Amino acid sequence: MRKETKGGGETGYHRGLLLLVLASIPVLLASLASGCWYNSHTDIAGPDVTTDTRVDTGADGPPLLLCPEDMVSVQGVVCMDRYEASRPDASATSEGEDTGPASSVFGVMPWRTSSGADGYALAQEACREAGKRLCSAHEWLLACAGPEGRRYCYGDVYEPTTCNGIDAYCPDPYPFCGMELGGFHLDSTGSFSGCVSPEGIHDINGNLWEWIEGAAHEVKGGAYNCGDSATLHSCTYTSPAIYRSAVGFRCCLVP
Repeated sequence: MRKETKGGGETGYHRGLLLLVLASIPVLLASLASGCWYNSHTDIAGPDVTTDTRVDTGADGPPLLLCPEDMVSVQGVVCMDRYEASRPDASATSEGEDTGPASSVFGVMPWRTSSGADGYALAQEACREAGKRLCSAHEWLLACAGPEGRRYCYGDVYEPTTCNGIDAYCPDPYPFCGMELGGFHLDSTGSFSGCVSPEGIHDINGNLWEWIEGAAHEVKGGAYNCGDSATLHSCTYTSPAIYRSAVGFRCCLVP
């Protein structure tokens, strides 16, 4: 009798397990069809689950992060501001004075800081107030050079008028012409329409050097007044900030 009862219990258990698996198939198929998936940190047992913030575009390449509107997904690794940081009250002709949270908007003068530790601290705080942080060297390089290792955000060959550098305003531009003819100046965010990465990051080369997160107090990207823009604007070039006179920043975020 005990053997028959035990066998019946096992049979009932297996039947229930089979029904549970069959009932789960439509849910699984619907998830696959919608391009959704669980990440390794998702707890599917309760209502408060951690969802994957990436979007599978269905195309070749990495998934995109779900970034705020003023940011761009960089290779599915980090969200980065589309434009160099600006003050909340900046305009097309003025950098403004407000020390509130950093903005990432088109067509305004970017936020210049000092090149010392106080400038770094100011940039850190401005990003923090915006719910973001300064970009790491790895994130910045990935946004500028891409996985293929571009020299500039627009390609491998220096183009004097593509980004805002010392040669951009020469009548007949060529490397170092700005040193001879002058006329170079800081410009509003997004003014150089070709100075944009494939993902939509503007002015990452030229205009202002950009602070990189870290104790070394370094900057990348070059600026409008670099004598050798061909070298200093390159994605791989890094400089101690203290040697630079035109320093700004942009913010990053991992949602």
